[in-house]
Amino acid sequence: MKNCVFTAICTVSLALGVGCGKAPAPLVTPSSPADNGTVFLPPPPGDTPGPSDIWTPPQDTGSTATDTWELLLPPCGDEQVEVSGEAKPANIMIIMDRSGSMDGQKWTDTQAAIGAVLDTFGQFIHFGLLLYPQNSGDCTQSPVLDVSFGLDQGQSIVSTMNAMGTGGGTPTAGALQAAAQIYMSTPLIGDRYVIVATDGSPNCLIDCVACPNAGCLFGSCDACINEDPCVREEVMKAVQDLKIMGIPTFVVGIAGSQSAEDILNSMAILGGTAKPTNPKYYDTTSSVQLTEVLTSIFGSVGSCSVKLNKIPGSLFLLVEINGQKIEQDPTHQNGWDLKEDDVLQFYGAACELASLENSDINVTYVCKYADQ
Repeated sequence: MKNCVFTAICTVSLALGVGCGKAPAPLVTPSSPADNGTVFLPPPPGDTPGPSDIWTPPQDTGSTATDTWELLLPPCGDEQVEVSGEAKPANIMIIMDRSGSMDGQKWTDTQAAIGAVLDTFGQFIHFGLLLYPQNSGDCTQSPVLDVSFGLDQGQSIVSTMNAMGTGGGTPTAGALQAAAQIYMSTPLIGDRYVIVATDGSPNCLIDCVACPNAGCLFGSCDACINEDPCVREEVMKAVQDLKIMGIPTFVVGIAGSQSAEDILNSMAILGGTAKPTNPKYYDTTSSVQLTEVLTSIFGSVGSCSVKLNKIPGSLFLLVEINGQKIEQDPTHQNGWDLKEDDVLQFYGAACELASLENSDINVTYVCKYADQ
């Protein structure tokens, strides 16, 4: 995205006899658009202008149906306001444990929580899904997403989880290794993250030959008497490899994960997302808590937004991307809206357009009319 300059439209109130270093601007009529890009304010409240509104009477056209009040904006000075940051949606890979212990109400509640949170964040964050294990007896995982990265993937993710169901062990290391391979082979704009959601400890050893202390019998990784330290080592290396690639790993415990606190804490610490208090990972025991945790995590990552360092109000913003006017959308489906701290957030197709490498984002604002 190119650097963007935000310019203020300076309009003069003739009635007040004040200016801002330019010739007086013409009156603007809220009921009809102009060709010069002027922002039109809503009509005055009530039938007559109040003391806090700066209005001039309309010319008598002979027809009350066409009469309108013409609004004069107060001066706002000559300013240029720059935007900071680039509108690059984050990419979050949800690595979801679907082992046999996730069966039943736990699996249903997890789907509901993910679906609810993605209804909000799916319009400006790219989500992908990797379920593990792919097959009940496999410790390794093919580097293929179950749901590819994209906006508005909530329904696809929930549907895929429902269709796949649960079963098998917990090959967390294999899933993390696959995640690294997927990220290496997928060109993406924006920050990349992994979020591992599991209800227990990994229990699937990939390479027993590399870990002679595992005590594996008959040369088979399926018959080991001391595999836990080796499994842990594989998981930690996989998390570390992701971190070296610049990909943090968030660790979320589903109900029942408390018995795995030690290894989940270590994953969070090594993944660069540890909480300041214990447990270091995000522990949940209910669908409500899972929803809250996912909301917190997704809200903390980079999204399809830019920071404005000065704005007078959202009603007076004109937003264009590559010369195309983008409408404000309070429903957050396709367009823009303002968040806290003057953050301009793009949604849906507008997000995709704003995040392109050569997109030119222009925002023009005018001042609010002031109390007199």
